[in-house]
Amino acid sequence: MKSDKLVTHILTMFLFFTLIFVQTGKTETKSALIEIDKGSYSNAALILFPLAIQGELDAQMILSQLYFEGNGVAQDFDKALYWSCRATENGDLEALKSHKILTLQIITDTYLPWQCPSILDVK
Repeated sequence: MKSDKLVTHILTMFLFFTLIFVQTGKTETKSALIEIDKGSYSNAALILFPLAIQGELDAQMILSQLYFEGNGVAQDFDKALYWSCRATENGDLEALKSHKILTLQIITDTYLPWQCPSILDVK
């Protein structure tokens, strides 16, 4: 009986801290969007980078766009594609669409963008 209460307590605490972590990521992403609205792209990139590394989908997509446009970071199409690819690994359809659009905007006669390994995987 005591072990059931302990397990319930542990699961409740885990869920509580998971929700706080998820909410913190969303709050920080919103902070980055506020920085973008103010034109402080480099501040936004500093906020987004750790979130993107942690797998936060919105942060990955916004960071990809910052690299594509060269706002707050040096313009780098490979890094834009990298973060776009990371976002597609979450299985998000909008991320996949954005990646394909980004690829089509970047491709030229002299630059052929690499493709995400996860997109090319045939299952």
